Order: sequence, then C-alpha cells, then structure tokens
Amino acid sequence: MDAEKKKSFIKILEEFVNDNRTVSLWQTDIVEAWRLVNKFEAIEYYLHLLEQRGFIPKKIGQKTHTVFDELLNHHSIAQIFNLTWQAVRDTADWALANKIPKYHAVNAFIGAVQKKSEKYRAEKWDLNYSRRDFNCPQSTISSTLFDGIMKIGQKFMEIKPSYSYFNP
Repeated sequence: MDAEKKKSFIKILEEFVNDNRTVSLWQTDIVEAWRLVNKFEAIEYYLHLLEQRGFIPKKIGQKTHTVFDELLNHHSIAQIFNLTWQAVRDTADWALANKIPKYHAVNAFIGAVQKKSEKYRAEKWDLNYSRRDFNCPQSTISSTLFDGIMKIGQKFMEIKPSYSYFNP
C-alpha cells in the first residue's frame, strides 16, 4: 500500500476498534481469541528459551499445543512464562550434567513444563508472575488485542483468560 492508503486503512481500523459496539459484538469470541494469542505468545517464549540454550526443536508437535492449552486453564501468561523459564532452565542443566545429546534432550522440555505446572497445583504453591523477556517482545497481534480492542494493556499478563472478566 502507498502511504495514503495506509493512513486511510489505519483510520478505518482505529474507528472500528474504538467503536464500543465492536467489543460487545465480539464478547462471545474474545476469550477464545485471548486464549489463542496467549498460547502462541507462550509457545514463542518457550522456543526463545530453547534457542537461547541451543536446543532447536524440528517442529512444534501436538503435545506442545495440548500442554499450553492446559496451562491456560490454570495460569496467567505471566505465570506460564515463569513455569516455562524454570522448566527449560532445569531441563537444560539436567541435559548438560548428564551429557544428553541435544537432539534427544529437546523432547524432554515440554514434559518438564507440564510437570512443573502439575507440581505447583498439587502442592498448592503460589506461582509468581514473570515479566516479558525484552528479547522476546510482545507480538503486534497481542498488542492490538489487549491494548486496542480489549483496552486492558499489560494487565492481560496477570489475568487468566476468562468470561468472568467481562461479566464479574
């Protein structure tokens, strides 16, 4: 698009996002969008942590999606970031100490994230919130949803996606 078309498009988009009727029309779908955006933010952060440590998965499998879907039932994205960081750190240390080849160890990480969550829940431990890693910034889609459409800004980090947020 040329500059004038971009300006026009952005103006239309801003009007659409700022129209209160838009949010009420989307209210039934917004929680699913919230969960989906959070899931992909969590997966992106997970991959970022793996790549920092030299573990590059060949692909993201169904188990990874299932684990992050389940985590979103129990934790906010900031808590999931914390769990993920702990699990990746501990698993990387275990693999290094035991001289596990990276291609083999990479399969252990998502299970470690799942087990860490289950342990916190079983022991009823308080799980702290993590802040966003500056090397893994918020996506444009996330910013558009939480800042522009939902108008909750960074509060989304500490809130579990829930219908009760809109109907307390």
